[in-house]
Amino acid sequence: MMVIRERWKWWLLSVSVLAILLSWGKNLELFSDLFFYYFPGYNKFRTVSMSLVILQFTFPFMGFMLLSKITKGEYDKDYLIKKIKLSLYITGGLCLLFAMAGSVFFTFKSDNDWQIQKEIIDAVIADRKVLLRMDGLRSLVIIIAGAGLIWAFLKAKINRNIFIGTVALLIFIDLFTVGKRYLNEGDFISKSEYNRNFEPTPIDELILKETSKDYRVLNLTHDPFSDSRTSYFHKSLGGYHAAKLRRYQEIIDHQLTKSDSANKSPFPFNKSVVDMLNTKYIIYTAGDKEQVFPNTSALDNAWFVKNIQLVDNADAEMEALNTFDPAATMIVDKRFASQVNGFEAGVDSSASITLQSYAPNDLIYKTKSSVEQIAAFAEIYYQPGWDAFIDGKKTEHFRCNYILRAMRIPAGEHTIEFKFKPVSYYTGETIAMASSGMILLLLLGVAGMSFRKRRKEEELKLKNATTVSGTSLLP
Repeated sequence: MMVIRERWKWWLLSVSVLAILLSWGKNLELFSDLFFYYFPGYNKFRTVSMSLVILQFTFPFMGFMLLSKITKGEYDKDYLIKKIKLSLYITGGLCLLFAMAGSVFFTFKSDNDWQIQKEIIDAVIADRKVLLRMDGLRSLVIIIAGAGLIWAFLKAKINRNIFIGTVALLIFIDLFTVGKRYLNEGDFISKSEYNRNFEPTPIDELILKETSKDYRVLNLTHDPFSDSRTSYFHKSLGGYHAAKLRRYQEIIDHQLTKSDSANKSPFPFNKSVVDMLNTKYIIYTAGDKEQVFPNTSALDNAWFVKNIQLVDNADAEMEALNTFDPAATMIVDKRFASQVNGFEAGVDSSASITLQSYAPNDLIYKTKSSVEQIAAFAEIYYQPGWDAFIDGKKTEHFRCNYILRAMRIPAGEHTIEFKFKPVSYYTGETIAMASSGMILLLLLGVAGMSFRKRRKEEELKLKNATTVSGTSLLP
């Protein structure tokens, strides 16, 4: 950094410092909150430490720019040697200081240490100290090697090609040795061993004999909300995603991981909520064997309700889930009251609603009823991007039972369709395509201009050479 003379180093340094400050998160809360609440898109990132990716561009960029100028001889050699020595003393000294006296600056304790057994916590802390010492010494060796290569090149001890090749090798060794910590031979398994993860169990095979595939499975033999294997064979009530909807996470926390005292169920969940999510099979462990419980009270993909229970807010809606009958009653937040005002449940014992076609972004239902109905759908309500249609005409739908979709359906036979087609995605896709096209045209234009310029230079050289060769040197 201190070697580079050009002014562009300052904006790279500024961006780097900004990235470091952002990565501190709650440790610099006022600064972090400023970006979180007022800078568009910033709060979409999963963790604040993602900002450190910026440094993976800025620092290598400055390093390669400096190497380019060194190999081209754009800097005075004495100036370079003086600055390289100063850089070596500062960075090398810091590495040596951390390696030898790291305990002075760090406690080597973590907020998550409470999860570690007390008997081994001292050993873990000792290992952390060793890791800092070894990495400090390792970094010191790489810094000395890099400075030595630059000195050897400036003193004409090695030529340009050897210098570039050796620096590239040093970079490779640095990246490879660190990368191998996270991806090594222990992370690879044979294909046959991998495929064993996807062999169906006898319980899976039993469930898969179900003629209709429009059901969900809850697997309690593992943590259902960190297990992905079940989703390989079935539509699962669980699974894992780092950025799931908060409402669904709240259902998990308050309804799907608690005992159901109201229904005296032995399972650790509110069975009414499991029923409304169309969970037809529950896999559990009895002794040391897997068993399956066919849930005959599951409510299918959609159903008509007779009673509407309006509640004041989300807390009341969650509380109401503890004691309601989802087959007969729909819980609706009062913000959607306009959707249910004036509804009177009629009687039609032959009324039906069935799922005709299923895709994650396109669901089609058929309904038949002689009276107006309100239907609940066993799909998660998410308003942005989702549109509902009755016989091809866009129709409003609303949220019920805290997380499900609901719709008011007129009497008669109708086709209902839910489509996920977010305008933001398709607009962004169009902009991305147009931008890519413009960049491609720009690159082609630059390449064309470069080719024409080179061709003109070659023609000029050829013309000059012809002129010189055709000129008589005799007086």
